[in-house]
Amino acid sequence: MYICRMLTRLFIRHIGLLKNAEILPTAGLTAVTGETGAGKSMLMDALSLTLGERADASLIRQDETSAQAEATFEILPDSPLIQHLDEAGILLEEGELTLRRMLVSEGSNKAFANGARVTTAQLKQLGERLADIHGQHEHQMLLNSNRHSEMLDRFGDLKTERGKVRAAFRAYKAAELALTTAQNRIENQAAEEAHLKTWLDELDALNYNAGEEENLMAERLRLMSTEQVGHALAAAMQAFMPEDVSVPNLIDGLAQAERAIQAVADKGGEGLATLADRLANLYNEAQDITGDLTHQAERNTPDPQLLEQVDNRLNALRDIARKHKVEVGALPDVLDKLTGQYNSLNDLQENLTALEDAYVKTRAAFEKACKTLTTKRQTVAESLGDAIEKVLKTLHMQNALFRAKLDELPSENWGPNGAEKVVFHVSTNPGQPLQPLTKIASGGEVSRLMLALKVVFYKNMPPMTLVFDEIDTGLGGAVADAVGDALHALSRNHQVFAITHQPQVAAKGDAHLKIDKLSGAKSAQTTLTMLDDTQRQQELARMLSGKEITPEATAAAGQLLRVVK
Repeated sequence: MYICRMLTRLFIRHIGLLKNAEILPTAGLTAVTGETGAGKSMLMDALSLTLGERADASLIRQDETSAQAEATFEILPDSPLIQHLDEAGILLEEGELTLRRMLVSEGSNKAFANGARVTTAQLKQLGERLADIHGQHEHQMLLNSNRHSEMLDRFGDLKTERGKVRAAFRAYKAAELALTTAQNRIENQAAEEAHLKTWLDELDALNYNAGEEENLMAERLRLMSTEQVGHALAAAMQAFMPEDVSVPNLIDGLAQAERAIQAVADKGGEGLATLADRLANLYNEAQDITGDLTHQAERNTPDPQLLEQVDNRLNALRDIARKHKVEVGALPDVLDKLTGQYNSLNDLQENLTALEDAYVKTRAAFEKACKTLTTKRQTVAESLGDAIEKVLKTLHMQNALFRAKLDELPSENWGPNGAEKVVFHVSTNPGQPLQPLTKIASGGEVSRLMLALKVVFYKNMPPMTLVFDEIDTGLGGAVADAVGDALHALSRNHQVFAITHQPQVAAKGDAHLKIDKLSGAKSAQTTLTMLDDTQRQQELARMLSGKEITPEATAAAGQLLRVVK
């Protein structure tokens, strides 16, 4: 079947013992085998790099200065990933998305998505939507009870109910904060009121007027410039009315000129009359200027006391402005703000009632949402237990019991995840009491439990590329065969890679990838090969018999393949 988000190409260069390798995987289950130490971990490292996992320069092949891993995924047009790519500004190329990671020996690395440079965090966000690698860290997630409520809700499709709890919790905490803040203000109201009153009285007494600072600065400049201005006024007065009587007087001269022309104006035509008027105007303007110069000279007297007053006023304005961390011109805004705060103190008690009502209502809504989620979780928990136990029976754990227990929390500890803590409990043997998963000692049991959970949880999820790293460790015989069946069933909805040492599991694959290590005199190299049917039989025979392949092992391998087909 066609698989959305299917890995169609993986290219690796200079990672570990891999010099240059390329594989073109198909849909279904691909078995990955090879002798211990052949380099299966390097394949995992390379794929993990393309998915945004941590980069380490030690991954670079010996004697090389850089390394590269590149993975191409097929994306269907209706994939939910499309919107995420659009938001990130990443364009698909013929329905494909290629993630590339480059490492250099200095420790730096670069990430790309369809040629566009992206951050490692962005690459990881894309990788989480494309593939899921199940290794030993997945066991830890399974054993982490803090993740169990999330896993239960995902199984039961309780996204809506879980979202309502989270939204109601945020509203309730916001109402609680508003109420607590108001209560604290009431408790400290007297001190806050006195503090605000002091500031308001100070601003009222200041009586600042808009533009006052600019006017004061202009007046200060004038007062500090009286000597310079006085010299200029005296020079101007000297030009109009010189103290030396031997120097011609400008005003008298203008008056004499005007009288002379006026006497003959009616005899010289229109030009002389106009000239007489102009001289008269000049005489009058000179008289006015002389008066103004005299007035300015009388006003322009040093006034140290007034200068001190101006300086004191400027300093007072600026000191208060600095206290409130604003410019002087913003003091009216400060006054308005403080006035509003002062007035709001009188409304605190009245508002407190409304805040208490809001707190009670939001808490009730939160509790209601929690109870709804709890009720649905109880039903889902039963279904989950039945589903897990059904899969466990196919994995030869017929007596295993699985329960998702809902441990109610004290009401004060209810939170965004609801009113209870979900803890997965298991009993793997008859008569053994149910215990939290953390009590399970057998690695093989944990692996099968994890696989059962994945089979159940991924059944209805959008198709992805899933990688299981030696999930069959410690298993064999009929149990390993059952694990292979479970992986094969999972591959009907997802593209699955199973790194395995068990021939029973490898035989279930729709394809078979072999990893070999070739050692030379000076270096070693790992190769990746997609096997045909004949090669598969030989590889299974090796897995059955060890280093020396016997005719019996070859026959048994052929029987395994025929049984699977």
